[in-house]
Amino acid sequence: MNIIVCPKCEKRVQNDYGYCTNCGTKIKVINDKVFLTLILIIISVISVTPLIIKYGFKEPKKLTRLEAEDYVERLIRKELLIKIDAVTNKAHVSLMVWSLFSKNQKEEISRNLSVYCSYKKGFDHKFISILDTKTNRVLATYDIKGKFKNFKY
Repeated sequence: MNIIVCPKCEKRVQNDYGYCTNCGTKIKVINDKVFLTLILIIISVISVTPLIIKYGFKEPKKLTRLEAEDYVERLIRKELLIKIDAVTNKAHVSLMVWSLFSKNQKEEISRNLSVYCSYKKGFDHKFISILDTKTNRVLATYDIKGKFKNFKY
């Protein structure tokens, strides 16, 4: 229950009546819960929008040839990447290590490995299949259009 001042007679009245109990002037009723909900939505949109703009719609950085080669070497050192064949665009990985990564991390790894293969081949067709080393089963693919597909394993 909020007390407001009538804009016509300036008497203090409860705003949940919808009218002034003194002069009868209609007063717009504001529901506190609706008002607070609207304020929270506005604050959320204002605070989240810059994050979406900064991180959500950002085009991934394209690796240079040297960065791609360094990236592959790091994956080998971390024992994720067992072998990569740029001719067939196939990367063999340790399933145990691969399963530790999030979907976004797997997509980034796949994209960067496809860039590596395209540099090795000398043309700009970026695609790759990620295979389990032990079973040769396809775990994920990254196609020419930049579409990542993570398979159940």
